[in-house]
Amino acid sequence: MFGLSREEKEAKLMVPQWLKIVTDCRDLINKTVEPDVFFSRYELLMETTAKLVSVSKHYKFKGAQPVEVLRIAQEQKEAATRAFILRSFQKTQQCAGKAKTEKGKHSQFDRFLDKMAPYFEQMTAVNVKLVQQLHAEAVTQIGGKS
Repeated sequence: MFGLSREEKEAKLMVPQWLKIVTDCRDLINKTVEPDVFFSRYELLMETTAKLVSVSKHYKFKGAQPVEVLRIAQEQKEAATRAFILRSFQKTQQCAGKAKTEKGKHSQFDRFLDKMAPYFEQMTAVNVKLVQQLHAEAVTQIGGKS
């Protein structure tokens, strides 16, 4: 490693770790039903991919190049968020289905909305409306006020 620049040494050392972080983030983003996990991991995915882009001139990547991965992650954030919202709502419906009382069912859907609301600023208006619409329809269906 004597002939390598500081940037090349850092790339050789850090890239494998950054790739693992990106993989872990991708897996969590596609499976989680928790908004804190989804949004924090999406941000970490973007930050880590940007680091990979910054060292790409010093490291030879196989497969998709970091700049392409970053572009795709940016372009697909709205769709990924929508998929997350639907997955999270489906889990809420399952939990509400196990509740014995109308009040218990209602509280499951209120909890869904309360957990999503702090992340509205990170969502598009379309996805915010989706969360609100899902909540309102569910509450109406069980006979409560939205």
